[in-house]
Amino acid sequence: MQVNAIWFWVKTIFVALVIAWFLRAFFIESYRVPACSMENTLLEGDRIFVSKTSYGIRLPMTILSIPFCHDSVCGIKAYSTWWELPYKRIFESSPKRNDVVVFNNPAKEFGVPVDKQKISISRCLALPGDTLVFKDKMVYVNGNALVQSPNVVEPYYYSKRFEERIVDELNSLKIPDRGVKHVDTLNIRLLSRYETFLLEQELSDSIAIEVLRPTYGLIVPSKGTKIKITDENYFIYLPIISAAEGKSVKYENNMLWIEGKQVDSYEFSQDYYWMLPDNRENYIEVNVTASFIPETHIIGKAECIWSKGFRKIR
Repeated sequence: MQVNAIWFWVKTIFVALVIAWFLRAFFIESYRVPACSMENTLLEGDRIFVSKTSYGIRLPMTILSIPFCHDSVCGIKAYSTWWELPYKRIFESSPKRNDVVVFNNPAKEFGVPVDKQKISISRCLALPGDTLVFKDKMVYVNGNALVQSPNVVEPYYYSKRFEERIVDELNSLKIPDRGVKHVDTLNIRLLSRYETFLLEQELSDSIAIEVLRPTYGLIVPSKGTKIKITDENYFIYLPIISAAEGKSVKYENNMLWIEGKQVDSYEFSQDYYWMLPDNRENYIEVNVTASFIPETHIIGKAECIWSKGFRKIR
């Protein structure tokens, strides 16, 4: 009788683990937000549910891996590359603008299987084929101003002589102090659009707080689209041609070389999405390349926070 009871519980636990693995692999998974890159939408340490069906189910590629582990266990690799399957997604659909997306980041590691690369989270700002321009304190997608989340954190600048007043108002309004940078006669602080609105209500009109945003334009690559590589854009596209497209590429003396052949343009083999975090702490030195995310690397849509009561992510 005791043996039967043990065998019953072994089978029960095994079936429960299989069901949990199946749901986690194909439908929904819980993730911990690893950093403050999505502040104030998501805070470091928040636990979120990610829907793996929102953009279609990405089938596993690294078959030989330890269940319920991502890339390592106690510092030891938790998978083998001996048996890998090609990328395949069923019931496929595309992310929409302003979606908060979880993905494997191709900029983090080279030579690591796609589904074992480090996991990141950002907001999707532009879709394949879009033209994205940062200009005059606005973001334009295909010429149309993009409505951004009020939680987006960006660098704002003001005169150094107003520092004491600014600090007093930050403390009064309970706005987080994310530090200050000094550039000539200016101070630069990270604030969200909503926090800036609150701050401006308390300051006199003579104290100007302006967003610091570079001006540049780019095309988000789409499958089958050829983009001419020039002196103005080679530093943007070469890293993703290498990391995500898997090509040997270099640009020397105004000439592009791919797989040892001289060409003047490159035809991308998959769709890409332009993503940036809400907290743009390093926006002044933004790494444009790291924001191109190929379709193969997308895991799913961040749906809700469950660690502080269920709250939908917007």
